[in-house]
Amino acid sequence: VYIQLDLDTLVSRLVSAKEQRPLIKNKTTAELKEFIKNQLSKREVYYSKAQHIVKGKSLNVAELVSLIKKRIS
Repeated sequence: VYIQLDLDTLVSRLVSAKEQRPLIKNKTTAELKEFIKNQLSKREVYYSKAQHIVKGKSLNVAELVSLIKKRIS
């Protein structure tokens, strides 16, 4: 399952988790955004091969879990 999020959403979520993530720990917000953009570009070809792709931005956790359960069952 690939939970697809836009760049700005990923940045906003990862900014608060920088201390736990060595690859982004010392990056400014601008550097983080560029890093994520580059990583997505490299990885999208693999992510897009997922059996299930869920657009996760507008969903809360409960909605996301419910949607994933429906898709994989």
